[in-house]
Amino acid sequence: MFSVPSLGEFVDNQEDIAGMVHEYAAWSLVILAGLHALAALKHHFINRDHTLVRMLKAKKGD
Repeated sequence: MFSVPSLGEFVDNQEDIAGMVHEYAAWSLVILAGLHALAALKHHFINRDHTLVRMLKAKKGD
């Protein structure tokens, strides 16, 4: 339908740098999601509060 013109190469090895940034961002997201899950399990098993149960419980009327 249409083509988008290239913006050119602003930095040498631009694709390698972009790949490295994406890899670090992806791993950061995986680590943060894992820490979030561990925190939810800590609340459930160590603190023995109902945070995880409330998050997983389906609302009535859905």
